[in-house]
Amino acid sequence: EDGRYPNVIVEPVSRSTATLDRVEKKQLYEQTFSTPEFFCFDFVGGRFDAWRIAGGKYVPIEPNHGRYWSEELELYLGPWEGSFLGYDRIWPRFFTTEGTLVLTSSERAEAENHRAEAEKQRADAAEAELARLRTELESLKHSR
Repeated sequence: EDGRYPNVIVEPVSRSTATLDRVEKKQLYEQTFSTPEFFCFDFVGGRFDAWRIAGGKYVPIEPNHGRYWSEELELYLGPWEGSFLGYDRIWPRFFTTEGTLVLTSSERAEAENHRAEAEKQRADAAEAELARLRTELESLKHSR
């Protein structure tokens, strides 16, 4: 559908854009877009502000252990400290209802590579043990 606005907006905030993001854009997203959920993330302080539309107006979303529940995404959004895009800092990240970090595609690929390498090592070790046992069995057969 043309002219459709997003259901969730996550806005990065800096000192120079704080008023624009937290006041003017918030007003635009609330009154013009009617975006159901709006999150602001301040990279300097690692701070979130979050709102959900209720009765046509934004009301604050209360944090749950520092994370904000998105009804639209059925995920939590919260701060995560680590390396991403070559920068070590606090980043906004998604978490499951169980609190598990939702991995990026590159993190998933890296985890899969680790699993595949570990599986290959287990298979190689099993093959080596099988070969050792076969050799031992052959030597036992010949020693009779």
